Amino acid sequence: NAAVANTLQVFQRSLASASAAAMTGNVGLGNKASATSSLAPTANGFTSQIDGEFKGWAGETVIRLANGQVWLQTEFHYEYRYAYSPKVTVFSDGGNWKMLVDGISRPIQVRKIAG
Repeated sequence: NAAVANTLQVFQRSLASASAAAMTGNVGLGNKASATSSLAPTANGFTSQIDGEFKGWAGETVIRLANGQVWLQTEFHYEYRYAYSPKVTVFSDGGNWKMLVDGISRPIQVRKIAG
């Protein structure tokens, strides 16, 4: 849908900008340099991989990422897709976190529960 496509385009531009800032050392808040990585909770988003099997979304799916974070699905959506260690993009969308798993039709609202 157009809203999802637009959100992803905005996120991709933000992520590209954050990546460029990280490569030049201009990461952080204000004029202070910072060693904060793109995994910081204040960043617009990051990419990782699911640690092991993914069998799709089932309503309250728990996702463990390769970076050690654990996320809980908070928006109901059912979609089956088996994949082993698929790439994920996690991003902030209006105060909520969303996760887009490669091969899944749309981003799903999630909440970080560990890591």
